[in-house]
Amino acid sequence: MRRLNQRVAALAAAMLLPLAAQAPMAQSIRSAAAAEDLKARVIVQYRADSDMTRKQAMTAGVGAEIDVELGGHTDQSMGKPVKARALVKMLSDGVFKNDGPMNAGVLSDMGPTAVLRIGGIDVVTISNRIQTTDLQVFLSQGIDPRAKDVLVVKSVQHFRAAYAPIAREIVLVDSGGICSPDITRLKFTKLRRPIWPLDGVNDPYAGARS
Repeated sequence: MRRLNQRVAALAAAMLLPLAAQAPMAQSIRSAAAAEDLKARVIVQYRADSDMTRKQAMTAGVGAEIDVELGGHTDQSMGKPVKARALVKMLSDGVFKNDGPMNAGVLSDMGPTAVLRIGGIDVVTISNRIQTTDLQVFLSQGIDPRAKDVLVVKSVQHFRAAYAPIAREIVLVDSGGICSPDITRLKFTKLRRPIWPLDGVNDPYAGARS
């Protein structure tokens, strides 16, 4: 069980950018081993980049256990799929009405949605790309985010209006990949060097004039 929880926590750290937490252990989520102590108090919102997981869940039905592969289907240079055994907790059409403060009263559509329990972590897998701007992302799926110790959401800023009021602490996670804010982690192959800010030069146009 520990190994499975570590792998799911690694998935969250690798693929989801911000992390909002209600407990002092928020910082320790960076350590995958911490997931063992969180039991069922962790929730992750994740867009399935393959229809395979969603179709598996829909076919198997609520209460079934399925083998899933999450992530790594778009570009495996950013990480390979995480294989895990998952319990299908809920299936829905993913449509909900926002409570606000952003988009209050407006309908959002996550597409066919499956809530999976993997080890001690609940994973909300959705079909459509949306910003996690409202608590209904989870409430509509039978999950009260205020009852969780740790929430992991793929959202850079928009989550704050709804989630900051319920968070004791917010930790931003650089998960790498093509959207990393740390450009030194990216592999540039056609840049003229030196160039700011990669090479410690003070002139932003140093590379262009060389």
